[in-house]
Amino acid sequence: MGVALCSRARVTTAVPRRGEVWLADLPGDKIRPIVVMTRSVIVRHLRSVIAAPVTSRVRHIPSEVALSNDEGLVRDSVANFDNLQLVARTHLIRRVGVLSRAKLVQACLALTHAVDC
Repeated sequence: MGVALCSRARVTTAVPRRGEVWLADLPGDKIRPIVVMTRSVIVRHLRSVIAAPVTSRVRHIPSEVALSNDEGLVRDSVANFDNLQLVARTHLIRRVGVLSRAKLVQACLALTHAVDC
């Protein structure tokens, strides 16, 4: 992935904001970056956030958003909106970056493509 891995014991109950890139310990998967898509005003009232997992497997499709070191990643990757997940806030380890306004617009468009509505 695009971020150095860290211990699975290091989780936080921080309040992430929409468009932030976090390192998350995903059950049944591995520690990987995610892009938080839950609207910021409601996050503090929820136990989980809607997130797009980040992967280095690029498929060049409309439901992906290209990410790079500008978003806090070590190598070029994509946020995959076809595989949205609910991620418990207790599984968030640390914030590694944030999407620019332009990237957030791309993320919303990719989400529209992914759910086809």
